[in-house]
Amino acid sequence: MNILFTDMDGTFIPDNPESKIAVNELKKYLKQKNFKIIYVTGRSLSGTKDAIIKFSLPKPSSIICDVGTTIYHKKFGIYLKDKNYSTVLDNICINEGTGCIFKKVEEIKNIVPQEKFRQKRHKISFYYDINEYNYKDLSKKLSFQNWEIVTSHDNRGVGFLDVLPKGINKLAAINWYIENFNIKRENVFFAGDSGNDLAVFESDIKSIVVNNCSNDIKNLVKERKNIYISSSNSTKGVLEGLVSFGILK
Repeated sequence: MNILFTDMDGTFIPDNPESKIAVNELKKYLKQKNFKIIYVTGRSLSGTKDAIIKFSLPKPSSIICDVGTTIYHKKFGIYLKDKNYSTVLDNICINEGTGCIFKKVEEIKNIVPQEKFRQKRHKISFYYDINEYNYKDLSKKLSFQNWEIVTSHDNRGVGFLDVLPKGINKLAAINWYIENFNIKRENVFFAGDSGNDLAVFESDIKSIVVNNCSNDIKNLVKERKNIYISSSNSTKGVLEGLVSFGILK
């Protein structure tokens, strides 16, 4: 079975009429083909479910949430957290609590915690000004023993800083899923548009970079053999990439 792991905001969530049509086309393929979708998102589980309803997206059997720090599987009609995966993350940061994260961030100007409902057991999140800080600046200022940072931003220029257990990101979660469910890597595909997708783009996984992705990221990955850069935005770009990889016709 072929599996598409896809980001949501900016990637699979339609942002124009053509992408809405692409969602409906993909729904048809999901019913007819040996093919399934798993969302890999920075959203929480509740935020993911809200988006599925709001944008009439396909309902997946599993969801990777919170920038790769939680995995849920659908059983008996509800999504249940994968406790085995959570234990892996607990063991990474067992000797370094989240208090040290807030303490270091407090020393840096113009970085503020995100809302309480966005803070998770293994994901501490902040807003920052992308005109004031870049990834290199932040990684120097926020160095931890068992945690590391991931940054991204939206099309309004709002910066998102997530502090995650070291080595954990969207790629780590996808790899864990592949290994634990005995998925062949040649059957795995990914689609994304932002900085927190970069680890997957730079792996061996065949990946679709949608057109609305920043030029900085496109330039970083454009020479890679596993990358297809779409000429279309969001969901239409995902559909275009799947056709290019020969998964859909």
